[in-house]
Amino acid sequence: MKYLLLLFILLFSTISYSQFIPTLDEDHSWNVIYWSFWSGGYTNINNFSLLGEETINDKTYKIIYRDNVETSCRLREENGIIYSYEENINDEKIMIDLNLEVGAVLNEDYYCFGGGGGTIWEYHVVEVATEFIADADRKVITLEGFDITGESFGYFEKWIEGIGSTNGLAPFGYNYDFYNMMTCFTENENVSYFNGFNTCEPPILSIESYSKSEIILFPNPITNNSILQFPQEAKIDQIKIYTISGKLIKNEVITTENITLKNVDFSSGLYFYQVFSENKLVKSDKFLVK
Repeated sequence: MKYLLLLFILLFSTISYSQFIPTLDEDHSWNVIYWSFWSGGYTNINNFSLLGEETINDKTYKIIYRDNVETSCRLREENGIIYSYEENINDEKIMIDLNLEVGAVLNEDYYCFGGGGGTIWEYHVVEVATEFIADADRKVITLEGFDITGESFGYFEKWIEGIGSTNGLAPFGYNYDFYNMMTCFTENENVSYFNGFNTCEPPILSIESYSKSEIILFPNPITNNSILQFPQEAKIDQIKIYTISGKLIKNEVITTENITLKNVDFSSGLYFYQVFSENKLVKSDKFLVK
């Protein structure tokens, strides 16, 4: 009898452990903001949601909507894995896998969300942990990006159980001339913010705001000291600096027409800065520290 009871407890614990908080629920939505090197700032914000299902090759997929308009993206979820149906191969690819362990290497690509790692050649799983996020204990997998030479690119992102990626519903949000990140995740009208944002829809940079070409960091990359210069008419009063994974590492009030950034204050890698005037975003750009 004791043996049967022990067996039941072990079986129950195994079943419980294998259950994941679902990501693809229709009461979930994701707001994602996009940054473009060519425009020098945030270009647009999209809201992603799910509505309805479609059966393809005898498998049932959720239909993905962008700003309430149906997209061609189809996703399904099973045992902690999110699959993306790829129309070009009439098959599916793994988009997120919460069963991965430290040391796993990913170099798969998918096209549903316009994915692609750009200058990042591989993603390595560097940490698997449990964190309390959005009112629940969730499994979190941290990935680091590496270039074709095997060097770390200074890029990190997290896959979060029941939420998706810190880039939004889809992972791998960095490319050579743009990146995207999630501003907020909504679950049954409860909102959680990510990547240093405190609103789901931050203001988008206006091309006419100021002469952005006059706000410049030189030299870039930073190898010693670099000067970030502001035009007087812009009235810049705040700067924020983020890691490539969206972690805010500097938030400083500005009272001068330039500031100095020193390489000794940063680890090697890619960073982004934002400059503000009277709480309005004036310019976003990236810089490299060597």
